[in-house]
Amino acid sequence: MSVKASLLEELHKLLQQSEQDNHNTESASQTSDESRPANSSTTQEERQEAEEEDIWSSLYKSFTQAAQQEQQTPAEDSTVQMLTREMDDYLQLPLLDRNSNELDWWKQHTGQFPHLCVLAKKFLSTPASSMYSERLFSEYGNIFEEKRSRLLPKSGEKLLFLHHNMKLLDKY
Repeated sequence: MSVKASLLEELHKLLQQSEQDNHNTESASQTSDESRPANSSTTQEERQEAEEEDIWSSLYKSFTQAAQQEQQTPAEDSTVQMLTREMDDYLQLPLLDRNSNELDWWKQHTGQFPHLCVLAKKFLSTPASSMYSERLFSEYGNIFEEKRSRLLPKSGEKLLFLHHNMKLLDKY
């Protein structure tokens, strides 16, 4: 799978998750409204009659839900097209200077690439623990041992990079 395809998939998952969260919030508020105690003057028989009359309304609801799902399929296609267009627009931009700050660039272009900005924050953020850096220092110590005393620092950095990223190369 290409990097572009995996990023688009990740963007689509994030959008679906945010839509699902919004839907869950709305349904929770509706459920709390429905969970209010019924009028005490209604008897059990009256409630059963109301539920029996509701068969037609529940059938109507199921038909409307099916129609809404059919209408949502083109919306998902348009969402994928929108995300693809946003990704293509981003890829058409010239590369940043190596010394520039990526986070500042994303801050300035949040309005232009709102969905990609979410991924940039996710992937460019600092790890929450120091375990990763400690692991790198341990690997670095294993590379620079007494037997390799003539190893240049630049070569050691390359070996550390290869050692750490070899798993990723094996996947592709």
